Amino acid sequence: MSDYVQGGAHFTDPANPHEAGKRTKAGLKRAIAKDPGRVLLYDTSAFDPQRSRFASELLEGTVWTVVGPDPHRDRRWYANVTRNAKGQVKVS
Repeated sequence: MSDYVQGGAHFTDPANPHEAGKRTKAGLKRAIAKDPGRVLLYDTSAFDPQRSRFASELLEGTVWTVVGPDPHRDRRWYANVTRNAKGQVKVS
């Protein structure tokens, strides 16, 4: 059984650490590959906002769709963050 969540992500792109406000899908991939424990995935639901967690804490079977660069104002890209059976966090 899979759990689907949609929201945003707070992260700093390791390739551009001084451009913290500029978030891209490629930057999200790099940030999660470097350290998923420093990428905060947050839920935008008004009904269950406590579901926010770090990418390293995702449960297997959860698909977290990140809307970026800002899920409230600017939806230029989408990315799915998942954890596989080996415990690796992937972005597609």
